Amino acid sequence: MNKPIAIETPRFKLTLTPAEQAVSAVLCDKIAGVTWPTAPLAEALVYDKMERRSRRRAWTVDECRSDGDGAYLRLSLPYEEISIGLRLRPHGDELAICLPMVECYELKPAICRLLSVRILPGLASVGADGAGLLPLQSGVIFHPADKPPVTDSFMIYGEQARWELLPTLPLCGVADARAGLLWLATAGAAETECCVKTDGRGRGEVGMGFRLRQAWPDPVCRDDRELRLVPFTPQEQDLVNFAGQRLRRHIIDDLGKPTLAERAAESPQVRQLLESHLIRIFHGMQPIGMAAAMDQKDVLNLREPFVADTTFAEARDGLRRLHEAGVDRMHVESIGWNPRGHDGMYPTRFPIEPRLGGKEGFLELIRYGRSIGCTMNVHDNYLSQYRSSPDFDESIVVHDQWGRPDLRGYWGGGETYVTCPWALGTDRLERELERVKALGLDGPAYIDAMGNPLECSYAPGPVGTRTDYARGTQHILEAARQVYGAVRTECGFLYACLPSDCMLQCGNQFMLDRVDPDWPLAALMETVVPVWQLALHGLIVRENHENTWSSAMDCVLFGDHPRHEWSAQGRFMPALDQAHIAAIKAKYDLCVVGFGHLQTQSLCSWAQVADGVQETRFADGTVVTADSNSSTLLVNGQPVERPSGLTDDK
Repeated sequence: MNKPIAIETPRFKLTLTPAEQAVSAVLCDKIAGVTWPTAPLAEALVYDKMERRSRRRAWTVDECRSDGDGAYLRLSLPYEEISIGLRLRPHGDELAICLPMVECYELKPAICRLLSVRILPGLASVGADGAGLLPLQSGVIFHPADKPPVTDSFMIYGEQARWELLPTLPLCGVADARAGLLWLATAGAAETECCVKTDGRGRGEVGMGFRLRQAWPDPVCRDDRELRLVPFTPQEQDLVNFAGQRLRRHIIDDLGKPTLAERAAESPQVRQLLESHLIRIFHGMQPIGMAAAMDQKDVLNLREPFVADTTFAEARDGLRRLHEAGVDRMHVESIGWNPRGHDGMYPTRFPIEPRLGGKEGFLELIRYGRSIGCTMNVHDNYLSQYRSSPDFDESIVVHDQWGRPDLRGYWGGGETYVTCPWALGTDRLERELERVKALGLDGPAYIDAMGNPLECSYAPGPVGTRTDYARGTQHILEAARQVYGAVRTECGFLYACLPSDCMLQCGNQFMLDRVDPDWPLAALMETVVPVWQLALHGLIVRENHENTWSSAMDCVLFGDHPRHEWSAQGRFMPALDQAHIAAIKAKYDLCVVGFGHLQTQSLCSWAQVADGVQETRFADGTVVTADSNSSTLLVNGQPVERPSGLTDDK
């Protein structure tokens, strides 16, 4: 058993050397001529109920043998009576590491439970001349050279306690001038942790682990887990571009997401969206809860029970003015049409809010919009439940580990709870979707709050894991896509992107500004980079907000889709005055009519060519250069003039 085992491909050689208390691993990148730091194969994190503490433990090696062109290992913790099996095999130029959950044993779970299995900790490590990639927001690069000592870990697809981090993607990596390593979670991503460490002396590392549970009572997902370790050569493709393109192949080849061009060929709703300016009309809201408190303190009378920011008649007039200004194609989303407005009384959707014009006023708005060529739909929500709703159903909301309904916010409807999406039956879901669509709605549905940090739910509610939550969310989005022909949602976690055609955002300054500086990770959030865009552009539409020249430059740079939110009174959203109309028209002409074709092209590369200067290249050969210093935009080397309707941010 102590004989070393080699797993070898033309790209790499991994040598495993077993001993009684450990298996050490040495990875040699034969192409780059680099040997990475020696690392233990795996490390256990165990919770001991008697001591009320978690401990990192080294595994005892019970079996280590060659298995075809790979290796099989059985590892145990004798005192805790925990054991696992691990399978390692080459997959092309990559190393696949699998944890079959049927081989994971916890024989005295009343005393000891396995929290996580970290794989090859310390292997993906670079010095002061290197860089690390974290999957926060659209991707974050850090350089360990000037970083303090930091040790932190987080779950892929987020945790509610640190939702602002927004870990959207199942990867991380490191690279220096000679060689790079990428970690990619290819199975069980929702149950995967990302680990990062800097030593304060110029060295940094990243890694991944199979997370069984975060806390003692957590339900455990029994799906097999797999990580890929991917060597690459930075001279051929840098860390950001390699990560984006490798993830893109995983999304298409392994997860089966079609391209936008394929979706447009089968879905008239997707085709219409690609050719339309996205218009979000904010109708009304109760001025209570966190949404009102964050941004509207100066314009709201908090004693006012309901703010009618745009009646249905005012919305109709706004659409008329936009159409007359030359915005020929619009996809319109009405927000706050339901009783008590935005958030309101979900899951109750009817009657349509009478203080905005009621059912007749809303139907007239829909008829008018369609008569001028708009597609008309609404902002809807199938996860949030409010105590104020007569349809509040405690039996299907997430329950906390103490068995109580788990309060998840205080928004415009008051006390907010989250539906267990796996407990929302298909019949109930489709019936509600069809009921809303029967108002005469068309075009892509917008389902709010579908990209959230993942939750577990505990008895006596519907027990479920983070994976159950992700799959339940996907089921809701897939149902909406079936009913409407296309679907949009809010936040860019990959699990929510897979069934969606359009995504509101994949990270933004709002979230970055709210990262707590006391969190260890905050010290490493150095530079936001577009790994998400490289992986997903041409597979999903990403919305581009605001009506400024810098936002329009960014929209063309990444081939994104313009959208604008407005109201009549300007209390929650900007009032639709002539300046806003001119800006919407200008952005429509530039980003939809002029460069809208870039939406369906894959994004081949991105580069920061100088401080404040970015360049992208698309599959059709289009090269876009955006210089934020001089506020200039070039397409294929030719300057694009700033339209007069868009403000110059400088």
